[in-house]
Amino acid sequence: MSENSVEVCSRLVYMVQRHASIVGKLCPEVRTSGAFHCRHVRADGWLDVHCTTLIGTPTKDKALKYWEFAQEKADRLANHFDEGHLSSYQSRAPEKMRWGGAIRSPGDWVLSFSGFPELMDEAFMLAVVHYAGLMGRKEVVLVANVHGNLSHVNAALDALEYD
Repeated sequence: MSENSVEVCSRLVYMVQRHASIVGKLCPEVRTSGAFHCRHVRADGWLDVHCTTLIGTPTKDKALKYWEFAQEKADRLANHFDEGHLSSYQSRAPEKMRWGGAIRSPGDWVLSFSGFPELMDEAFMLAVVHYAGLMGRKEVVLVANVHGNLSHVNAALDALEYD
């Protein structure tokens, strides 16, 4: 396991913990908890680092749901890498409870959040990956424009910038 990957994952967890309540205030109903999942896949396809953690203090029922959804979104996105998917929104299937909220950055980091409405889950991850220095603004806009999520992403970017 690369020390760099462990350090990056730790920094991502810290950023999500620090900013979740700020971004949660942007939701129609204020939300302050969820689950965050990140992973890094090496160039040879092996999983380098993997982390799932609860953010805030969700109820027991919500905690399990968020935990499972955050991991499912990331797994599904990883299964669509060969098709060029950059967001789990591209393979969403509401009838099967498959939602957006996971994104892939250059360098094969996958970040996923569950706890906000799905477009804000995704926007939050794009803002975090940008401010962590893993994705430039141009790439963030590219992912957001795949399905018209730029307004949510800009709001999340602004929220993190002014914190």
